[in-house]
Amino acid sequence: MGPVTRSRIPLVAACAIALLAAGCAGAPLGTPTSTSQVAPTIHLTGEENGSVVHAPTGDLVVVTLEGTSWQFDAPSTDVLVAVGTPRIAVGAECSSAVVGSTCGTITATFHAVKAGTSVITAHRFVCGEAMRCTGSNGSYLTTVKIGHG
Repeated sequence: MGPVTRSRIPLVAACAIALLAAGCAGAPLGTPTSTSQVAPTIHLTGEENGSVVHAPTGDLVVVTLEGTSWQFDAPSTDVLVAVGTPRIAVGAECSSAVVGSTCGTITATFHAVKAGTSVITAHRFVCGEAMRCTGSNGSYLTTVKIGHG
């Protein structure tokens, strides 16, 4: 094939656009492409701190805590597996928040892969605008008992 001339440029461009369109015609970004079912989900918040919850094997356990300074620890046993990394969400209400206020939430997702017991823990050292946590307000602990679902 010789050098690209002016007469071939529109044809090459049209082919490139057609190939891009065909490659992008799949599911939107973030959409599951398999036909398998999404695992049932158990949602936990700071209200469950110190409690015991039950989850069938195969469920997702999603923990959302107020404040963005929380650090989740690895689950205590291999019956619960972390899914990805914790996600921080900062809503519109945080736009006027003071720097250092930790406005927003952090969410960690875990998969209950087999029967047993595991503990989800998280900790933080900052509980507000340059305010150090005291007592139990800097720690989160929930025991998850996983059974057959």
